[in-house]
Amino acid sequence: MKQLHSIFSLTLIVLVLLSACKKDDVTPTSTETADTTGTIDSTDTNTPGTTMSVQARLDSGQTPFEIYQDDNDNLNELYGASYEGGIIAYLNTEDGSGFVAIESYIDTVSDWGCSNKTLFETVVLGTETTYIPIAIGSSIGAGKYNTDAIAEKCFVGVSLYTAGYTVDGFGDWVVPSTDEMIEVSKNLASKIELHDSYWTSTQENVLKNAKVYAVNTEDHSASLVPKVSSVYRAVCLIRSF
Repeated sequence: MKQLHSIFSLTLIVLVLLSACKKDDVTPTSTETADTTGTIDSTDTNTPGTTMSVQARLDSGQTPFEIYQDDNDNLNELYGASYEGGIIAYLNTEDGSGFVAIESYIDTVSDWGCSNKTLFETVVLGTETTYIPIAIGSSIGAGKYNTDAIAEKCFVGVSLYTAGYTVDGFGDWVVPSTDEMIEVSKNLASKIELHDSYWTSTQENVLKNAKVYAVNTEDHSASLVPKVSSVYRAVCLIRSF
């Protein structure tokens, strides 16, 4: 009987040891698997869930409007970001149009051009001659019309800075209108260093001794100033996208 009892005890010990070995040989949990596979690379722009900067998204081909529509809070970061030859200075959040400005003013001059003469078109209808002031547009988008008019009539002045000016293949630069320059002042004041005062391409709507508008970047206001003065004002260039 003692011999049988010894054999039974030995068998029981062997079974216990085998059971313990099986418990140690387990499949890793999902948490352990995650630890071995690593984390998502935030620099992988094709990985869902990663966050790209506004500048990186522009560089990847997204438009300012697409980025704004994705998150309206991106608007402030869009201003000052590099895009199509300049830095974004204005975005129409309704239709996606806008414009970029050169990062630094191109020059400071005391003479707007045209020797204080009023720019106008002569229209003859029968025996009547009418004189119509030109380069008087102040709205966003008017800078191109104004600049073309100045270049045609003056041959000298602020519009000359647009001739042959090219950045990254973009050569359609203009002198901003009053409203365009105000947007540059407001939206880029905290992004880049601005000059105290800027010329615009907007002439006063009168036929004699017309003045032009200049923008003060301290309070983003526009005021009429003589075309020739002792004050040197900066020349900014913009282009539409």
